[in-house]
Amino acid sequence: TWAATAASPGSFLSGGNYNSWAASFNITDPYGDDDGDQLGNLLEYALDTDPTIPSFVQPLSVAHNGNTAILSYPGSLHRDDLDVALETSLDLINWTVISTFSVDGFRKTTRSQNATEFHRISVSLKP
Repeated sequence: TWAATAASPGSFLSGGNYNSWAASFNITDPYGDDDGDQLGNLLEYALDTDPTIPSFVQPLSVAHNGNTAILSYPGSLHRDDLDVALETSLDLINWTVISTFSVDGFRKTTRSQNATEFHRISVSLKP
């Protein structure tokens, strides 16, 4: 199991786009995990964290209210050169995008907990 914790403060790291950010850290694989913290390089870019230092930030939080789960992630994950989506799956193979809404700087959605669901944040470079 894991518990969500507040991210530690840090410096602003981002460059103008993914390519300049990656070059500044010598990153060659956008889907790699250079620091081994289980956050891929694209997600590190989206979170504005250092991909060479493990950070263990949990970008997706889940709160429960009775039979409802409220999922949220920072709205700041959205960058002009990235596609960011919240996805759900019943089997960890087939994933479906979930619509979200903006509240207080976060992207959120509410899910009924009638079945076991898995969730992830999908990040990809725009073509």
